[in-house]
Amino acid sequence: MKDSFSLKFYLSTPKVVGASPIVYLRIIVDRQKTELSTKLSTAPENWDEKSHRFKKGKSENAKLDAIASDIRRIRDKLDFLERTISAKIIRDIYTGSAKTQRQLLEYFKEHIEWMEQLPKEEIAKGTVANYRATFNHLQKFIPTQKVKDIALDQVNYKLLANFDTYLISSIRAFL
Repeated sequence: MKDSFSLKFYLSTPKVVGASPIVYLRIIVDRQKTELSTKLSTAPENWDEKSHRFKKGKSENAKLDAIASDIRRIRDKLDFLERTISAKIIRDIYTGSAKTQRQLLEYFKEHIEWMEQLPKEEIAKGTVANYRATFNHLQKFIPTQKVKDIALDQVNYKLLANFDTYLISSIRAFL
């Protein structure tokens, strides 16, 4: 899913007379924008409006490049995971204010532990063993998706189909 996406660094207008303007990053996704502070400041004469970078300041420009790279990486990861992409979501993930989500392996492990606490007569004999086998397969499958774990809200048909294909191919390799 390719949305319109752009980044632009700009110099803010200082709120206090005599203060140096702060460099902000504007993130635009599908005409919706949000901004965040880079916590870098400079005098207006040291800022190049055309390139949106410092005129002299390789280390500062390297910091801006690193921020832009991090933002693009977040956007690409959201796209890869087929998650909703918005300027606010990208900003919140970058700043660390995004809500933490439960992860699939973590939840699966907790569920197995809960089932083990149940009285033996409440669940079928092989249920816990089957859940453990599925958990072990998931532990091997998830790294093939180039992630450490998967948020529960990201479990979708495509992921399940990929897991199904993985199981079929791993069983054939085992036989």
